[in-house]
Amino acid sequence: MSLCQHIHSIASLTKQRVLLGILCYVAMTSCRDVTYGPIKKYYFPVEKLAEGPRVYIYKSELPDHPDDIWLFNTIQDGNRLYLEAKNYDSRHRLVQHQIEQIVSTGSVLSALSLYSYDSTDVAQITDVEIEAPNIFSWNEHKDEVLVYKVSYDDYAEEGAHTRLIRNRYSPRATKLQYGSKLLDGLSISTKELIESYKEGYIEIEMTSEEQYVEGIGRISYQKVLDGKLILSYKLKAFMPLAEYEALYGPLKDPILARVSS
Repeated sequence: MSLCQHIHSIASLTKQRVLLGILCYVAMTSCRDVTYGPIKKYYFPVEKLAEGPRVYIYKSELPDHPDDIWLFNTIQDGNRLYLEAKNYDSRHRLVQHQIEQIVSTGSVLSALSLYSYDSTDVAQITDVEIEAPNIFSWNEHKDEVLVYKVSYDDYAEEGAHTRLIRNRYSPRATKLQYGSKLLDGLSISTKELIESYKEGYIEIEMTSEEQYVEGIGRISYQKVLDGKLILSYKLKAFMPLAEYEALYGPLKDPILARVSS
């Protein structure tokens, strides 16, 4: 599900400590020498993905929602390790491309681009401004909130500006069902807010839950707006890219038009 499809919510943080700013980057050491926090094992397996990109297919539990298709890949650049994530629509068109840097304390957003298409399938790219890059922490921070904030201008609507704020709360250990197996996992709550500026100001609030298991990463996620479940996805399958394309056809690189930011 691309960023443009997410609508969000935020709550008061006056009684909680907030994790502000950027998670500390690894410096002067190789990624092989990094000691990670205890819950990194539940995130997407970047070391395994170094063997080759994998496609994750999430199936909606609600009617009239297409599959959510993600391609994950590991990029090694000297002593820096990155997770590349590409989100595709039901026509196999790229709609979101993000790069996360894997550091000693967590995963932080390095770059994010959104893609939209005209009637001829020519893509418009929007480069997103990163204000607070925190995506996932390897440590359990009780009573703290991990802050993620990005913003962008909507080229399709002149003067429209959108900011997305996510506040991710401490993960909770739990047992999760994946296929026939009951696995150790994490459940993470997030409060989200979308701020829209265009001839005025609009706020839309949302809550979400995500579930992760060791060796796989995210296996399910849900979003609630005004007390109503509007998104609910579960991981149907994950497989090497070559296997996916043999079964379902190629994932497409976009034909580019122009860039906005």
